[in-house]
Amino acid sequence: MFSTLSKAWQGKNPRVRSIFSFAIVSLIAGIATALLGEYGILAHEWSRTVAVLLLAFSAVSITAIFTFQSVTDQQLREKKNEGLEE
Repeated sequence: MFSTLSKAWQGKNPRVRSIFSFAIVSLIAGIATALLGEYGILAHEWSRTVAVLLLAFSAVSITAIFTFQSVTDQQLREKKNEGLEE
C-alpha cells in the first residue's frame, strides 16, 4: 500500500499531490482535535464530531488516491502486454 501511495506522490499529477497533502493535513488535524477534546481543552461534544469528519475525509482521500494509482498501474500493464502480443 505504501509503495502505491509513494508512486502516486511521485507521479506527475498535481491534483493527486494536492489531495494527498490535504489528506495528511486533515489526518493530523483530526488527531489533534480528538486529543484536545479528550483532555478538555476543546468542547468535547463538537470536537469528537469534527475529528471524525476530518479523519473520514482523510481516509476517503487516501483510498481514492490508492484506487486511482492502482487503476493507472493496471492500465500501464495492459498497454505493455498489448505491445508484447503484437
